Amino acid sequence: MIKLENVSKVYRISNIDNFYALKNINLNIRQGEFVVILGRSGSGKTTLLNILSRLDEPTEGIVLYHGESIDKLTTNTLLNIRNQQFGYIFQSFYLEPEYTAFDNVSIPALIARNKTYKHKVIESLDLVGMLSKQKIKAKNLSGGEQQRVAIARALVNDPQVIFADEPTGNLDSYNHDIIMSLLKKLHDNGKTIILVTHDESNIKYATKVIRIKDGVIE
Repeated sequence: MIKLENVSKVYRISNIDNFYALKNINLNIRQGEFVVILGRSGSGKTTLLNILSRLDEPTEGIVLYHGESIDKLTTNTLLNIRNQQFGYIFQSFYLEPEYTAFDNVSIPALIARNKTYKHKVIESLDLVGMLSKQKIKAKNLSGGEQQRVAIARALVNDPQVIFADEPTGNLDSYNHDIIMSLLKKLHDNGKTIILVTHDESNIKYATKVIRIKDGVIE
């Protein structure tokens, strides 16, 4: 489904020094997997997720999506993939604080010009247990509730792949378990999940575990 071939991410520090955030990564993620990417802060795990999800580009190497090089796709095609086939969940939620839960979840569907978006928004909020709070502004929701709204937003266009970057990092253990149970439910329903975490307890949800250290897969 998503394949990396000899991928590196390099940042130039000075005229003579380079920093390799990723070094010669080869990785194949199959459809329907629950992939957990483990590593300490600064290990390169978020950089790896960003390249897999095309939020960032590699300095070297090739990223394939369903066997086709992403570099060969037009800008519009890539934007459509990111909007309609990929869903994104972040540690910091990135909700519009003055928007209601309903309005936040609507954003990707409106970008996709989905004429039935209201039904999809209701369906997504219901799935994460937030339908009763659809009219409440994001700033008035708890951290766990905001993350559930963020998951609903990621689901509204029915993506094939969900990329989650430390989605429980700002949550207590109770809300951690709720969010991880939601991700497991989505995986059980056929979604491909790619999760970045430093939490070893999340391994139990995985069908594939990738450990990364100093930009290299161990």
